[in-house]
Amino acid sequence: MLWTAGTDAVGCRPAHDDERRYGEGMPRYDPSGASDPSDGLTVADLDPAQPIGDGQLVLDVREQREWDDGHVPGALHVPMADLPSRIDELPDAAILVVCRSGARSARVVAWLEHTGFEARNLDDGMQAWLAAGLPMEAAGGEAPVVR
Repeated sequence: MLWTAGTDAVGCRPAHDDERRYGEGMPRYDPSGASDPSDGLTVADLDPAQPIGDGQLVLDVREQREWDDGHVPGALHVPMADLPSRIDELPDAAILVVCRSGARSARVVAWLEHTGFEARNLDDGMQAWLAAGLPMEAAGGEAPVVR
């Protein structure tokens, strides 16, 4: 495995004021330490020749337009707000969660760990992935971008 989870699951309480935007039950990042985004990975932690190893999954939690603009080949796309209702689509595998900058994915990682999944955040998100020249594809054969 190219990477492994670094912390045990943590307790996160639903952020009721965020439920409309982020989905029912989706926790909000708590800077006091309830979830620790510093346990994420950077693109420098990934093997450029094979950034995602066998048995690992990239979960992209961005919105449809962002996904269409550019994403990791083979990634699973589940927008953050849809994740609680689509949790059964996630395999029992190590999950690397990505968004544009790493903020949304940090919240998702906290929630996934709380529900028993092994998940890590990609610090700086797809912006860093693109800047590192790692593999990407876009809808319609266009050149991938991250906006």
